[in-house]
Amino acid sequence: MQQSTELVRLRLEQVGFSGKTPVWNAALKDTNNAKSLIDTPEMLEGITGKAQQEQAKKLVEQAKVCDEFEILSFTLLFKNGK
Repeated sequence: MQQSTELVRLRLEQVGFSGKTPVWNAALKDTNNAKSLIDTPEMLEGITGKAQQEQAKKLVEQAKVCDEFEILSFTLLFKNGK
């Protein structure tokens, strides 16, 4: 998930908000990928330590509640003119 969200940020930083359709589409694809990953049970696999697991669970729940990926998806669609 981190890789997908970093790709969105990187794409927008490198190209900027220039309105180029391929950039918006790629950012939307990465956003949707991250959004789908956050709902998988494997999301928290590999995190060791009780404190780290609890912190990770809180962050995942916060992302689900805030629906940040949904907001980003709508924003990317809107900016792309869809």
